[in-house]
Amino acid sequence: MHRRSPTVRRRLLSIELRTLREDSGQTVTQVAKRLNWHPSKLTRAERNEWRLPEISDVATLLDLYGVTDPRREELLGIAREARQRGWWFAYRGVSDQYSTYIGLEAAASKIQNYEPSVVPGLLQTPAYARALMRGRRPDVPDEEIELLAAVRQERQSQLITDTTDPVDLWVVLGEAALRNLVGGYDVMLQQLGHLDKMARLGRVKLIIVPFSAGALPGTGPFVLMTFPEFLGPQAGYLETTGGPIWVEEDAALNRFRFTFETLVVAGAKGLDTIRLISAVMADLRSARDRAYAATMAQEHPQ
Repeated sequence: MHRRSPTVRRRLLSIELRTLREDSGQTVTQVAKRLNWHPSKLTRAERNEWRLPEISDVATLLDLYGVTDPRREELLGIAREARQRGWWFAYRGVSDQYSTYIGLEAAASKIQNYEPSVVPGLLQTPAYARALMRGRRPDVPDEEIELLAAVRQERQSQLITDTTDPVDLWVVLGEAALRNLVGGYDVMLQQLGHLDKMARLGRVKLIIVPFSAGALPGTGPFVLMTFPEFLGPQAGYLETTGGPIWVEEDAALNRFRFTFETLVVAGAKGLDTIRLISAVMADLRSARDRAYAATMAQEHPQ
């Protein structure tokens, strides 16, 4: 059985309700007027902007669209599942935006992630995650950093390390992600060791785009999520300074797919990836030893 997620059930229900309305030949305004609803209520439902769908509202819409059993009961079942809570709700303080991301990620059959300069959350060690978050958001309290680091570890457990239904994870990293000294030498060496282990075990299809590849089409990080066919179409995700952006339009998704495929072709694969990680680790060890020797020379001049 595939991993179940209430978030993706809400998304699927929204798609189905929008399709039913369009097939009925009615506009949002017409349906809302017939039900004495404000149009924004139906718009939020069709855009998956609701938090928990009301079963009675879904039943009312199905009546209006003339949906009968067994299809009616199937959609009401999806609505009931959509009202459940995923494992991430146990972590108090997780934002609605992050909850949406985790919920969709939890149901994905395939994830394609491009990160030009940092290691993505699904492959981060706890120490790397903490150092990265403290560097990006120095104003965030330590308790929140610990919460988010714990959530990242649970995401890894659910999708990769401790599951019989692992996600098909493809990660393309820019070489800068290996060389940016997040958290210092020891933290970074531990992180690279984890990447090496995941690549060798085949838990992730890891591809490194070396500096020598030159200019590439990917201007920033993005994620493509593919779901089992019955859970709806692909979704693209970008995290921007102004907030997250979800993309579901075919034309935009095609650009993401083309970009990812181009980056895969440009990157090192298989043993080349492992050799590149090993080479960077050797460089970091040498740099760490030189820094240590310089510090000792300053503290104990002859």
